[in-house]
Amino acid sequence: MEERKKEVIAFAKKWIEEFDDWDVEDIRFSEMKEDCETLGFSLIDGSLPEIKQIDEIEELEAVIYTQCENMLNKKTIPEQDLWFWFQDALDCLSRIARGCFFGIPETIKIESSPVFFISESREGRDIYQSIEISSSGKVKIIRTVFKDETDRIKVQDLQLDDIAVQRLMDAFAQYFSHTDRNEVYATDIGTWDVEMINTKGNLYEFHGSLCLQSIKLSDTNFSDLVRETLGIDDLYVLDGNDDPIRKILIEYWHQSCGDLYTEKLTLDRERETIEHIRTDPCGNRIEQKYYLKNIVKNLLNEFCDENLLSIDEEAEPVYEEPEETRNYKITIDHKYSSQSLEGKFYQNGLPDGYEDFADLVYAILRQHKKMELFDPSKYKEMKTTPKYYEYCAVVFDGNKKSYHYLAGKETLAAGDFVLVPVGRFDQISMAQLEYVEIYREDEVPYPLSKTKRIIKKCTPQEVEYFNHLNELKETR
Repeated sequence: MEERKKEVIAFAKKWIEEFDDWDVEDIRFSEMKEDCETLGFSLIDGSLPEIKQIDEIEELEAVIYTQCENMLNKKTIPEQDLWFWFQDALDCLSRIARGCFFGIPETIKIESSPVFFISESREGRDIYQSIEISSSGKVKIIRTVFKDETDRIKVQDLQLDDIAVQRLMDAFAQYFSHTDRNEVYATDIGTWDVEMINTKGNLYEFHGSLCLQSIKLSDTNFSDLVRETLGIDDLYVLDGNDDPIRKILIEYWHQSCGDLYTEKLTLDRERETIEHIRTDPCGNRIEQKYYLKNIVKNLLNEFCDENLLSIDEEAEPVYEEPEETRNYKITIDHKYSSQSLEGKFYQNGLPDGYEDFADLVYAILRQHKKMELFDPSKYKEMKTTPKYYEYCAVVFDGNKKSYHYLAGKETLAAGDFVLVPVGRFDQISMAQLEYVEIYREDEVPYPLSKTKRIIKKCTPQEVEYFNHLNELKETR
């Protein structure tokens, strides 16, 4: 990265931290102006453009400098808006300087070049892939395939619907607008290159290594999103995982004194299922099958063959009593290959990654084993026809505050004068009804147990009497 851009990034970082303080009056705008001048920022005449419309570093530098000058000249905007404005502007400046994507994608091109050992350079394996996606939904996939010690080119054209292409475009824009992956950090496993052109015609380039599970977006594997949207699962994309685990089968046998207990666990990517079958010495067979959308594939993405097929060679050998044995077999299937491992079901006989695998699968199954069918909080819950109550809001003479009372047996309307109990000793007073509202039992505005009830509607004589009392109070 060129030296000046490093200085601009340092400037943005410094003042973003400064604006962590909500008190804008404490911001040292004179010092900020000096920093702007040192870096050679220019000023803008006239009104400032919206930040989201800017994708050129010089223009954004000028906008920030001009707003800083405005602050020194007391041309202020509301404090909270100002705080957000500077935070947003400085964040955008940092991202532009780092080469992050700005705007709306028009085309996206992904080039992936894995590195293979000689033993992996088998017939039909792609040694290069290019995926080009346009905002119109057109997709072109170009593959260079290893064939008879020569290369063959394969081209495939696809058409995505509007929703699918928009999902991809949004995902790329969201991720690469906040990343500056512009350095290849591990070339021995292969590399990827992404070119994005926005609707203004500006080109953005990003580079990285084909590391498994290296990029995620909102807990979704970024490369899997591309593969699933295009409907092709042997694409390298950004992680190189063109041959993911399709199925894991774990078989378990426990024999004790002639009795046999077995379990079988199957994780299937295509069906998106986890199936567990167990049998006991009495001949009982229990089968449980879970269809877990997106969960199974994400679970399989967390592991590789080495996790479940690798045993510590220095582990102490397993010793078992002849009367009791515990054995297992793990089989892992890929599109192009299948491997298995057999051993004794003890810590020193299991693969290194089995504990992490078992904990994760068990946590998922436990979470989805909940059944309302046998939950006392569900089947003991009483559900009866709800009761409704009339709540009356009343005001007392000379008081604007409203008080709630339950309605009596009479029909009441706004403006009526009513007799109500007041205070600790329920002294009878007159109040005027503001409004009547009906509430369901579980929605009342004031607890039923604490709400007093209106005694009755006042007669004209009672209204005259209480008005006379109020007049006497005022003359005292």
